[in-house]
Amino acid sequence: MHLFISNFNSIKRIYFEKDISFLVLVLSVFLLPFSVNLSTFTLISAIVLKILQTVFLKQKLFISKPLKYSSALGLVFFTYIIISSIIQNGVSGTVGFFEKQFSHWVLLFLIPILFRKKEENIILCYALFLGVIITCAYVFVMSFIFNEAFLKVVDIHHTYLSMYLLFFVSTLLIKHITSYKRDKILSFLLVISLIVFAFTIIFILKSKVSIVIFSILLLLNFVATISKNNILGYIIVFSVLIACGFVFNKKLNVSYEHALDFRLSIWNESLSLIKDNPVFGSLKANEKDLLNYKHYISGKYYFMDSDLNSHNQYLSIAVKYGFVGIMILLFFVFNVFRTISNKTQKSVLKELIGFTLIIAFIFYIENVLDRHHGIVFFTIFYNYFLVALQDENV
Repeated sequence: MHLFISNFNSIKRIYFEKDISFLVLVLSVFLLPFSVNLSTFTLISAIVLKILQTVFLKQKLFISKPLKYSSALGLVFFTYIIISSIIQNGVSGTVGFFEKQFSHWVLLFLIPILFRKKEENIILCYALFLGVIITCAYVFVMSFIFNEAFLKVVDIHHTYLSMYLLFFVSTLLIKHITSYKRDKILSFLLVISLIVFAFTIIFILKSKVSIVIFSILLLLNFVATISKNNILGYIIVFSVLIACGFVFNKKLNVSYEHALDFRLSIWNESLSLIKDNPVFGSLKANEKDLLNYKHYISGKYYFMDSDLNSHNQYLSIAVKYGFVGIMILLFFVFNVFRTISNKTQKSVLKELIGFTLIIAFIFYIENVLDRHHGIVFFTIFYNYFLVALQDENV
């Protein structure tokens, strides 16, 4: 109840301060798991409203320096991409490629203008979590009717939904489980139920890497708080988790090998593309066409029909933007570390580590930043942590 009242008061205060763009951003994050079209429309609306608020209401464009640096880095990266494309394809070719290949990168320098202070930005987390819970509850029933209900009902790939669920679990573990107090047993049981619900959905989605990440998150959070008083409970939790992992692995053992084989083949061709243009990358065609050509040269005609990208965000960036692009993006990592100080609270660092762990693993198996579900999640919560770290330093 306290949480609800606190967030309601924050929303009311934001409304009276006429920062409607932030409220629309909250709506966009809430819609992210359920409807990519509605989420995109509201996100664009939020950006337009923020610009109008800045021009006519004289509101500040950025609320902190780390957000300024984040936006500047995003603009540098976007400018580099456009210049590289113009050199390789000319102006007309770049215009033709823009919508599908480059337009999503504008979020890197536009998203930072939408943020407020830490205690208000937390509403974004709750909006995402509420959207995920409602979406999962709705589709959980539909999954008994459709084999791939999340794609057929809400048009979201299981990787992205699993990513949201893992972030949800990580936040619950840090904010509620590891700081558990005996006088709040009902809250504790509710949080445990939500974690079990999240694990059940991930299990149903058959996301192999998500099961691994889920296990790592539990280990990192529980090992740090283990004691004589709770060791029995932890033994039970880990026993159940190991049993689930065994059942999961046995059930999908064949698909593991198939998924690994096809990814290794794609990664091998991606590495070949990187060797062809290591410094600036190749933007002469989209990534799938470049890989299809490599598959054709290698005689892997069965891969050409699948029309697949690199299925690895690190390789994808290297293929398209080369070493220079990678170096620019590494400054985003530096921007986070330069914001951390000895005054930063451990809970915030733990949340950041959990987020980073999830992103790092998911990047390894998918081109996350190429889709709305991925680029929006990454940019919003990357900048969310920038503000959280900065506010802790004040």
